[in-house]
Formats: sequence, C-alpha cells, structure tokens
Amino acid sequence: MLLKWGKRIGLGLLCLIAVVLLGGASYQFVSTKLDESKYPPPGQMVDIGGYRLHLHSMGIGGPTVVLDAGLGNIGVDWGLVQPEIAKFTRVVTYDRAGTGWSDKGPQPRTSAQIIKELHTLLHTANVPGPYIIVGHSFGGGNAQLFAATFPEEVVGVVLVDACHEAQERRMPPNPMEGGLMQKPIMVRLASTLGVNRLLLHMYTKGTTPPVPQPMWDTHMALCLTTKHWCSMYDEVSVLTLSLKQLEEANWSALAQKPCIVITAGRWHDLSALGLAEKNLKNYMEESIVVWNELQKELVAKFRDGRQVIAEKSDHMIPFHQPEVIVQAVQEIIEGNKQ
Repeated sequence: MLLKWGKRIGLGLLCLIAVVLLGGASYQFVSTKLDESKYPPPGQMVDIGGYRLHLHSMGIGGPTVVLDAGLGNIGVDWGLVQPEIAKFTRVVTYDRAGTGWSDKGPQPRTSAQIIKELHTLLHTANVPGPYIIVGHSFGGGNAQLFAATFPEEVVGVVLVDACHEAQERRMPPNPMEGGLMQKPIMVRLASTLGVNRLLLHMYTKGTTPPVPQPMWDTHMALCLTTKHWCSMYDEVSVLTLSLKQLEEANWSALAQKPCIVITAGRWHDLSALGLAEKNLKNYMEESIVVWNELQKELVAKFRDGRQVIAEKSDHMIPFHQPEVIVQAVQEIIEGNKQ
C-alpha cells in the first residue's frame, strides 16, 4: 500500500514538474512572439553572409559615428545619444549578432569576429567612412580593436567606461563569480523557461526606469529573449580571448588616433545583491582603485588622449549622462577640421 502511494506521489510530482516546465517555456515563447510584433526593427536588416544584422542610421554628413553597446546591451540603448549626434552628422547603431534584432552569428563570439562583422556590415550597407568609433564597456574593447585593425578608416575613438586588455588580470576577484547562473546550461534553461523574464519583471516592477518608458520597454522586450541571453553568454565565455586579441592589436596605428576616454564618476550600488557587507566593501574599494588606474592607462596609450569624468553617472553613462558622449564626439569632429 505504501509503495503504491509512493509511486502515485512520485508520478504526481513528475506531472507537476512537467506542467511547470511547459508553462514556463510557453510563457517565454508567447511573450517573445508578442514582443516581436510590438517592437519591429526601426532600421534595416542587412545580410552579411547568410545571417542578418540590424543597422539603424540617423542624420547626414560625415564623419560617420558608429556606436557599439556594452555587454548585455543593444543598439536601442543608445537612444538618448544617437538622436543628438544625428543633429550634426550621420550616426549608426547596430545589434551584434544574436542580440537585439540581429540574427545569431558564427562562433566564437570574440571581438575579432565582432569587428569583422561590423566592418562587413558598414560596407555592405554602404555606410561611408571615415568613422568615429564609440564603444561602451565591452563595446569599447571592440572599438579599440576596430580602430587598430582598420586604422585607415577611423579618424577618432570615444571610449565610454571601456574595457582594458589587462582588466581580468588586475581587477579583484568578483564575489559573485562561480554562481549557478553562470553555468551555460543554467543560462539557457533559465531563459528558455522564462525564469529570467519573470524575475526581471518582478525586480523592476514599480521602479522608475533609467530612460524614457518607451525606450525602456523596447530594451526589456529585446533583452529578455532566449536568443539574447544565450548570445550574451557566448560573448562572456570568450571574454578572455577577446581581451588577448585586444592586447595583441596594432597599438602603433591605434595610438595615432585622437581619443576621449569617458570614465564613470560613480559606481553601482551592489548592496541589494545580498553580498556580505565586508566582502562587498572590500571588493568595491579595490575595484574602484584598479578600474580608475586602467582608465588612465587607456588615455596614455593615445598620442592625443584625454579623459573626461562623468561625475553624475555609474557605468551606464549612455543612460545617465548621454550629453557627455555627444560632446566628446563633437570635440573629435572639430579636431579633425583643424
């Protein structure tokens, strides 16, 4: 009798688990499809060799400004920057393969692969150079590598709280590293079953978004897809290789370009993440010191380098102080006229 009831309970649990998994997957699938119809791409989908990247162009004139977003971010996240730059020159945003509206691209998702695709995208879409490359965070590493690889096509660089090739070696160990959600299978499961979508909606419910609501709604819709989460992880998983590619780049060519390094004046408040107060404090203090050293080193690599501190912003400078980025681009353009 007990054995029979045990089997029934076990079967019931399996059925319940199956229902929950099916419900989560359905929730993610239906939500994604609804968002696809609600938020069509504002730009053009450009085939670069069997897969398409989304490119959004605004403004006229030159040089053309190319904006590359940070890790986990997409082209629409330049929404407070791009329209302002478009008032005085042409400016394009794009979604890296697998993110935003773009199709998934070939592996590995290193900076070398990314800039190769960007270069092909610009030429296939007839976006004329020369270019001013603007990169935020991981996109800043891509921007440096692009300028070093195609120096004849680049007239200036703007780095927005950007990657440094030595950051993994020199930044203190992250207390959050090694967590369950950093495992590939968990990333794919959590996104496929709608867990990420549900948790982020719960976390942001009732909060004021950092950008205008329509822009934030688009950001959330595109960044909660399974495709985006998996593509973001693909970039993270080969970050060490991307930084090595940056370290081995042709810095002699890159150093000749005018560059403005914009550094965040504030840091994220991580206290809500549940880290031990002592560990959090030590990690943050060490990180701030090392990160600021790396930012100064970026400036020193350029013959005409200059640093600007975004005093009112944390790492998300495109959200909090877009005007600082716009001003930096204007300064690069004016310098090229002299």
